[in-house]
Amino acid sequence: IGQAKQVLEEEKPKVVARAKLAEICAAGAARTKETLREALELGRSVGLEDSEMAECAELLRIEEEKERLFAEVKACLESSKTCTMTEIDSVRGAKDALSAAIAAALAAGVPEADLMDAELRRKKLHNTVEDLKGSIRVFCRIRPLSGKEKD
Repeated sequence: IGQAKQVLEEEKPKVVARAKLAEICAAGAARTKETLREALELGRSVGLEDSEMAECAELLRIEEEKERLFAEVKACLESSKTCTMTEIDSVRGAKDALSAAIAAALAAGVPEADLMDAELRRKKLHNTVEDLKGSIRVFCRIRPLSGKEKD
């Protein structure tokens, strides 16, 4: 019985840590990097195996990647504000860099609402490129003459 009590005392914190990990992993949008780190630290402190904490560690990695990509979008947004708006290569380079950063952030799961300012800037840069190219074109289709028109 004494040995069983000892095992129970050892396992009780692990059960609590497992429950905390499961709760945070299932929290969805409510989870933050801080709560994920706290749960992982709790798991490590009670001696959980890495395999038991793998899902939470992966979620933390994904959240950190989202944050890194969002910071990259912000940096591209700021650098696009310094480009020369009269040089097509400068504007095109800024637009391409911003487009790539936005695409990477969206692929990683950054919410579109967070990227709205960057997307508006990208559209403005795109329109500027089009204006600088002078690529306003008119397309027209000419039909063959009808019998009445030939006479």
